[in-house]
Amino acid sequence: MYTAANNMANFVPALYNRSQAVTMTTGSQADFYNAPNVANFSGLNTTITSSAYGTVSSAYPPRQIQLALKLAF
Repeated sequence: MYTAANNMANFVPALYNRSQAVTMTTGSQADFYNAPNVANFSGLNTTITSSAYGTVSSAYPPRQIQLALKLAF
């Protein structure tokens, strides 16, 4: 089953102050969904009288990565 335990996120803030007039803040973030890339099957056919009994017809999405960069000045 697809669970939130397979998801990871990381945020790294940084502050740059070159003068009194300009202060910049940056932050980078990485989100990993299904980080270990474990197969999460769904759609198991449990009808005993069906000829497709015990077959898996679908799966949840594979690993997805989202990257972000934030700049504030």
